[in-house]
Amino acid sequence: LKSGESVITKAYDQLQTRNKQIKNNIRAALTIQQAMLPPAELIRQLLPQHFIIYQPKDIVSGDFYWINEIEGKVIVIFADCTGHGVQGAIMSLIGHNLLDKIILQQKNTDPAGILTQLNEQELTALHQQDARSIDGMDIGILVLEAATQGHKQLTYAGAKRPLYYFTPDNTTEIKILKGVRKSIGGVQAKNKSFSNHQVLLPN
Repeated sequence: LKSGESVITKAYDQLQTRNKQIKNNIRAALTIQQAMLPPAELIRQLLPQHFIIYQPKDIVSGDFYWINEIEGKVIVIFADCTGHGVQGAIMSLIGHNLLDKIILQQKNTDPAGILTQLNEQELTALHQQDARSIDGMDIGILVLEAATQGHKQLTYAGAKRPLYYFTPDNTTEIKILKGVRKSIGGVQAKNKSFSNHQVLLPN
């Protein structure tokens, strides 16, 4: 019995040690993931009135948000990647890097165009047509830019993600801009089409 207890105790200690190592690695990954999210100061600068609800199910998250200003246009993105935990976190890093390339390097500021490029580049990056991978993301992209005096133009495109909004003159009516019923990536048809919705909003 003592020998049996010794084996069980040793196995338990090994599991505890291994579990601690895994958690430490995931927490290190969390630090990297958090560093890739937009700085709070940048968000306050571009969107003075805002709030963010970001509550990962696990230590690391498959959700991410992205914001920047390109050529006078404020681009805001929210995304929900396939899976949770490590799987979702890896997908979020891939999505974030692809968006940096498409928007910051290639200067694409058209929401529907960004979704089209993102879909194509994710298919290529993950070799999804060959691997039959179903990994992908649901994502919304909105662009705010100056329009007529006292107004801003909002352009929105979504992949299985709607945008809810209201106007200052009617705060009781929630309006919806629907995205298309297609996710980014996966084994679906390559030639997906995405569409823009435009709304004129007061400053």
